[in-house]
Amino acid sequence: MLSLDDTLYRILAVMLAPEALAPAFARGSTSGSSAAIGSVTEYIVGHLDQPITLSDLERVSGLAARTLQIAFRRAHGCSPREWMRRRRLVMARDRLLAADETTTVARVALACGFSRLNGFAAAYEQRFGELPSATLTRARRG
Repeated sequence: MLSLDDTLYRILAVMLAPEALAPAFARGSTSGSSAAIGSVTEYIVGHLDQPITLSDLERVSGLAARTLQIAFRRAHGCSPREWMRRRRLVMARDRLLAADETTTVARVALACGFSRLNGFAAAYEQRFGELPSATLTRARRG
């Protein structure tokens, strides 16, 4: 849903104020993109617990969406969205492993930027080979 909202806002912004996005599109070449990708990765790491849109990453990098995605894939071997998801999963695992008795999977998932708990559990299991609840149980035992 957030992605759809972001797309609609982008379309409206281009229609209402195309000059506002012109600087990003003018800088759309991949030259200098490694510094921009560094800024993007720093921004992502600093905001993992919050929703991050492609528009946010464009603003931070100064690159157009497609240029940003291409440069990011060259630098990290995946899209910005996938890179964020991987970092959020690692952050969630760290929090589950350091859990106390009041920690819940739902709280950890939400604190790590996941809004759909079933999607979080499936991605977590695919990445780590166990459900987040199993990690939490194991962490509490020992």
